[in-house]
Amino acid sequence: MTGPRGRRGMDGDPGSPGAPGISTWRVNNTAVRELLIPPSIPGYSRAEDPLLVREGDHVRLRCTAAGHPPPKVVWRRQDGGAIATGRWKDGSVESPVMNLTHVRRDHSGVYRCEAFNGVPPDAYRSYRLEVQFEPYLKVLEWKVGSHNGSSARLECAVEAHPTAETHWEDSMGRRLVTTDRVVVRYEPDRHVEWRGRMTLMVVDLRATDYGDYHCIARNSLAITRGLVSIYGETGRCCETGRCCETGRCCETGRCCETGRCCETGGCCETGRCYETGRCCETDWKAEIGSRLFVPATGTTAGISYGPDPPEYSELFNDLCPPPTVCPICPTPPSGNEGQHHCLNIGQLAGRSYEGFQNRSQECQVSAVGKPVFHRHTNASYGSWMQEAQSMSASEAPPHFYTTDPASSFSLLEFTDKDTFRRNQHHKNHTLPYPFTGNSHVVYNQTFFYHERNSSNLVRYELWSGVASKLRLPMLAVDTSNFLYSSGQDYIDLSVDENGLWAIYGLHNRNNNTVVAKIDPNSLKIEYSWNISLSHQKFGDMFITCGVLYVINSTTQKDTKIRLAFDLYTQNVREVDIDFTNPFQHTTMLGYNPHTKVSGRTGTSLTSLVFIMDIINDFCRVPAQEIYSWDSGNQLSYPIKYSTEHVDGRTSSRDRGRVPSLLDLG
Repeated sequence: MTGPRGRRGMDGDPGSPGAPGISTWRVNNTAVRELLIPPSIPGYSRAEDPLLVREGDHVRLRCTAAGHPPPKVVWRRQDGGAIATGRWKDGSVESPVMNLTHVRRDHSGVYRCEAFNGVPPDAYRSYRLEVQFEPYLKVLEWKVGSHNGSSARLECAVEAHPTAETHWEDSMGRRLVTTDRVVVRYEPDRHVEWRGRMTLMVVDLRATDYGDYHCIARNSLAITRGLVSIYGETGRCCETGRCCETGRCCETGRCCETGRCCETGGCCETGRCYETGRCCETDWKAEIGSRLFVPATGTTAGISYGPDPPEYSELFNDLCPPPTVCPICPTPPSGNEGQHHCLNIGQLAGRSYEGFQNRSQECQVSAVGKPVFHRHTNASYGSWMQEAQSMSASEAPPHFYTTDPASSFSLLEFTDKDTFRRNQHHKNHTLPYPFTGNSHVVYNQTFFYHERNSSNLVRYELWSGVASKLRLPMLAVDTSNFLYSSGQDYIDLSVDENGLWAIYGLHNRNNNTVVAKIDPNSLKIEYSWNISLSHQKFGDMFITCGVLYVINSTTQKDTKIRLAFDLYTQNVREVDIDFTNPFQHTTMLGYNPHTKVSGRTGTSLTSLVFIMDIINDFCRVPAQEIYSWDSGNQLSYPIKYSTEHVDGRTSSRDRGRVPSLLDLG
């Protein structure tokens, strides 16, 4: 007797795709005379792989389809919007090739080509076009009237790609942050990723709040500054030279009559200018800038700052000549990926060392957060550091330090992060020897740096002025032996949980990388690794918990950390960590093991536009930081890692002595 039916089992895995079919038609039972083949689009493309172009460039999107009958190809925007094809906007474009001449920012988006010939199924292909352009600001209300005790709202519309970092400054150039009377906010557009709005709200207005304010947007292409002013409204006399009623101005609380000039150089009669050079009624554009478009009074056109998008251009069937056929290039040697599993590691030839202490903490970096903006300078090269204190050092808050390659005998010291942002240094240390490069460290109130035109590492005590030197073995200093693919460093100094490290390259042999563990007090080399890693093929390196991490590039916006080498166990760790260079010119990178960040760090600017918020994991767990110098922008990155404290002594293969595997003689 059959029992009851059991419950339905779990669904199986999807099967493999079937082979494309061929449809045929038989008409009135006659023989088949023609094969009907559905359309297909050969090649490979993913919508998530963007095509990056600059505004004003020419773009050609190609979608060649095969099938029988020959299929038609139609282009549409995935968001359903119209395609700007010159002075007209079309819902679709029917052509295997779509040319966009002098692309604009509103051409950004996903374009989908559809091939069909009446034989199902249709074929589709998507392309993501991203148009990059300099920040563009538009101010609709460029003069905001208010009075004492009231409030004022200032707004700037922002357009930029890559996404811009934004902030407000007052007339003295001071960066504004949210306080009890000032609210700084940035609201990204929910529909257009390259558009947003900056807002500055000032409440409980005082006499000192009247004047000019600047909305500033910066991305990797340019910096754009806008101007908005707060003035006193009709009927309220303000202090020291501010305006009262229409056509009047006051000096120390006293207004003059309509059409007459103030002693401080205010407005005169219509069409006339005061002796001090300030313009009146018909010539007031000079106060804003003669190069800017200024709307007539009462209009809503606004004032724009930054380059306008190009005019719409017509599409052409053949915009460019046929491409030149290039000769077949030989197969290149294996790249960086091939080195990871065939590294040779040994002690630097001809040297013997006493070994180094065991490490007390195991950790591995699992993620690097979004960059946090702290300050901008006009120098492309430089370094900034927060003092890395040892565990036995004083509990006083660590200071900040900066160097400028143009002043190679100077080290500037700042008492805290606020004075660092305002560039108000507390002390200027005069160094006994000039430095070179940008990868220095300040460790336990001592500055370690590379002496210019030498192979010497200098140890300079900041409190006493005493200096000592260490000559690094087999380090050659010339312009052909820079450490990384970009930058001007010969030595990369690093401090982690275990102490002081030096990374440098061997010259004119095989471009091996040398990592030296150095006693920060005696300047004795505790151990030195010789690694068969070609240092000039990578962008930068840093060390944390005794593990060497290698960054692929410092000039690409989005790059990877794919190599981690444990210096204690000589094991390669598999990692795949995202890293970003927002301004695409990182010339300094350093790790600090003794700075903790939790939640939002840095300037706490709510207007950071390459969204500087740290991901949820970083908000729950305190993390260390990486410092960088990117096109004059001083940034920090929170990092997340898994930590395991090791009690007692480590195993023998985790000790300081490492067997020699490579002898360069």
